[in-house]
Amino acid sequence: PTNMAVITAKVPGGHFLAWPPNSPDLSPIENLWGWMDSKLHKNHKCKNVEELKDKLEQVRQSIPPALLHSMFDGMKARMERVVELNGDYIGK
Repeated sequence: PTNMAVITAKVPGGHFLAWPPNSPDLSPIENLWGWMDSKLHKNHKCKNVEELKDKLEQVRQSIPPALLHSMFDGMKARMERVVELNGDYIGK
């Protein structure tokens, strides 16, 4: 099946919302990058690009699976909140 067919089969009632182009509230990757950024700069300032690459890889490898699950599991609630606010920013 096509990707769209798979998605359609998984979406209750077949209802879709257009994905806003600038919607960090609805983007799990934005939340993940925020988490990674906080870990990357915690207690350490990289002296060069190689050190930054090494530290970034350490942070990437330390991502707890539970964090990823919670980010995706919270998608429905975040989307509902954005709809309630007529597309406005939901904040923290």
